[in-house]
Amino acid sequence: MPIRTLPNNLEAEESVLGACFLTKYAMQKAIESVSPEDFYDEKNQKIFKSIIELADESTPLDLTTLTAKLQKKKELNEVVHLCVKKLYDRQFENNKDIPEITVYIIGQD
Repeated sequence: MPIRTLPNNLEAEESVLGACFLTKYAMQKAIESVSPEDFYDEKNQKIFKSIIELADESTPLDLTTLTAKLQKKKELNEVVHLCVKKLYDRQFENNKDIPEITVYIIGQD
């Protein structure tokens, strides 16, 4: 019998995470509508959990605060860091007024 995987769509997961960066309203709607367990990718689960924690702390969501939260929780490994940077870059890919942001890969925690 072949192994069956749960339905998943990584692009949809990334879109939900990316939307959280757009507006506070979008972040609140995502938190109300989705739980971390709804994400198939474990990295995306960790990112979304951290987004929820930042919202609970009334901390504004941006690349710096999310990265710091993940690092504090000892979850910021190279793969998660690249994923967060990808989401942030996608948010501003069409906005020429935003200066280029360079993120150094910290490596394994």
